[in-house]
Amino acid sequence: GADGAIGTTYNFMGSLFVALYRAFREGRIADAQALQVRRLIAFVHMYEGRSAEATAWLERYALMPHDRAAQRVRFFDQYRSYVINYNLGKDMVRRYIESRGGTPEHPDTRWSEFEKLLSSPRLPSGLVAGR
Repeated sequence: GADGAIGTTYNFMGSLFVALYRAFREGRIADAQALQVRRLIAFVHMYEGRSAEATAWLERYALMPHDRAAQRVRFFDQYRSYVINYNLGKDMVRRYIESRGGTPEHPDTRWSEFEKLLSSPRLPSGLVAGR
């Protein structure tokens, strides 16, 4: 097996990736996922309003074909809050269900709690554990 990674943004986000890798190796998966979101936010902010530069960067360093790189940048530009909030929402739902006993060790409870969640109207604030 391998123990490492080759990344296209390590050269200018080195400390972020070292922290992400350490969090993963130490079993702090939620921390590692949060750092992944920070990486995305950093990329989006770095190239905000400069789509051509962002596309060129993805072509050069992520080795994406031009059309795919341009599509990725358009997606980030159009759905910026979706890209970031999707991960936040996923984490909120996971914590909510796990707080009700729906852990990986109890898959039946996990699915039951997920079904209850999907079949009832909720605000994001209602997903805070203990409510």
